[in-house]
Amino acid sequence: HACCQSGHELLLEVILPASMPRSDELYLRAISRFYNLGIYPDWWKLPPLTSDGWTALSEIIQRRDPHCHGVVILGLDAPAEQLRAGFNAAAGHELVKGFAVGRTLFGEASRAWLKHDIDDAQLVAR
Repeated sequence: HACCQSGHELLLEVILPASMPRSDELYLRAISRFYNLGIYPDWWKLPPLTSDGWTALSEIIQRRDPHCHGVVILGLDAPAEQLRAGFNAAAGHELVKGFAVGRTLFGEASRAWLKHDIDDAQLVAR
């Protein structure tokens, strides 16, 4: 309600605990639980799902929250090949609107820079 009153949009990022196995079903259950609690974000931020997972999520959102703007894919510092597979699985699913994968792109270089292993120019070059 606060977002609606202030003109802001709510993005809800769902990350399972590191100790839990990853599966589309767990993410779909978590999203359904948020809806059951009355939480209706404008945007979801989720790690890559399978194509079937995106289809199931699309059905949940169409049924529960037709005003949802969509999903942004979360990278979680995943290797580029894993993200490529995730992007391919998301292709053609209108629900998926973009991605936020900064750590995959610049995480290693940033960690080296923060440890003073590389200088500013090396950071930019990487």
